[in-house]
Amino acid sequence: MTNLVVVLVLFTPTQPGGPATLKLSDVLAEVEAQSPSLAESRARAEVLSRAADAAGWWDEPFVAAGPDEISLSDQMPVIRYQLSQVVPFPGRRDAHVDAARSRARAAVRETTTTTRALRVAATQVFLRAIYLQKARATNELLRQAVREVQASASTRYITGTSVHHDALLADVEIAVLERDALVIGRSLRASMINLAALRGLTLDDESADAAELIDDVDFAVPASFDDAIAGQPELLAARARVEIADADSRALALDVWPDFAVQLMGMQSFMKEEPSNVGAMIGISLPIFFPWKQSRQIDAGQKNAEAERARIAVVLVDLRTEWEHARQDLRSAEETLTLYEEKILPTTKLALDSSERAYATKEAPLLEVLAVVRAYHQVALEAEAARIDIHLARLRLDELLTHAPVMQLAPASPTLFGGAGVMAGGMGSAPMQPSMAAQPVRMGAGMSAPLPGTLGADDEADGMGGM
Repeated sequence: MTNLVVVLVLFTPTQPGGPATLKLSDVLAEVEAQSPSLAESRARAEVLSRAADAAGWWDEPFVAAGPDEISLSDQMPVIRYQLSQVVPFPGRRDAHVDAARSRARAAVRETTTTTRALRVAATQVFLRAIYLQKARATNELLRQAVREVQASASTRYITGTSVHHDALLADVEIAVLERDALVIGRSLRASMINLAALRGLTLDDESADAAELIDDVDFAVPASFDDAIAGQPELLAARARVEIADADSRALALDVWPDFAVQLMGMQSFMKEEPSNVGAMIGISLPIFFPWKQSRQIDAGQKNAEAERARIAVVLVDLRTEWEHARQDLRSAEETLTLYEEKILPTTKLALDSSERAYATKEAPLLEVLAVVRAYHQVALEAEAARIDIHLARLRLDELLTHAPVMQLAPASPTLFGGAGVMAGGMGSAPMQPSMAAQPVRMGAGMSAPLPGTLGADDEADGMGGM
């Protein structure tokens, strides 16, 4: 039986013919090229850019013509002509142009923010899909192991060296694992559907979730916070909004000054007694409502500029907070992976070897060996989750956002020791969205007392512990 268990441990499922591959770099390129949300953002930025080009032009001139002095007698009417043009106060149009161009620049920076947010979302979904593929492979591995155990238990029962309920319990365990495999598969397909939507695609191919996912993007951690915020789009957009507010304030201050109006008039007469003539007038607008209108608009513009400057401080605080949380999560993920690789996995492997020897000498029941096999593969999957968590933390540092969604796949403590799953964002981290909170992937109900946190409402919902 020792050889049997070794085969079970080393078994790795494969897919005939090899699946198609999908690289993260290609996914991110498709997101930037094809995302509907990004296309909308770019179109709106283009609208503001074109509006800025037209902001400096004067208002259109007014032209009028028509008969006048129409008499009910035989007297001929005259035709009057009028041409008027409003000339804005010097500098006013320039201020409006500055404001329009600032709005266009802010829209471009908002588009850059949208691009970064979509890249983060796509990467998180992609890495989660990789984890689900590993969970599906582990589930398949365990099902094969239980089938082998079931065959061994049936053989021992026939020879009278084992009880019948061992084989029956193995049947139940296989059924539970098959149910969990279906749930993992649905979760994986949901992730692939979300990934396709982010790329502006529709996932029609039922086998698309079988593609081999390759993480080929290396996220570089900035050396300092100052390096991280250099070119940060949300901060640049906040500064652009200050430029808009300042330009609006200048325009409102200039609106107090009068506009000039030039008017040309002409009269065409058809009678010798009244010759045709022309005339001209120059006028100005009078801001007689200044105390109630312009003064309040100027005050509102100044307050708006103050608010936008305060917004920059808020953005900086949010970015600094996210930076510190992501750095802590990166260190935690690295320490967790080290714990698994140096302590938990080697120790669990020793426990597996010991249980194999005990079973071979009939000093341990078969179910105990199966429990150790399950535990070994479970902690191996959790180690892979910790490895992915390192990528997720580096992603948050490289693509720094004020309120980035937090995803963490590894449990807060190994499930081998009763860990109930990762807490919301980890100790000291920013609150995690409920849909992003992770709990251990359930790999069968087991034939002993269930682990805390692996059963319940979340598990019943999607089989992924709410992940």
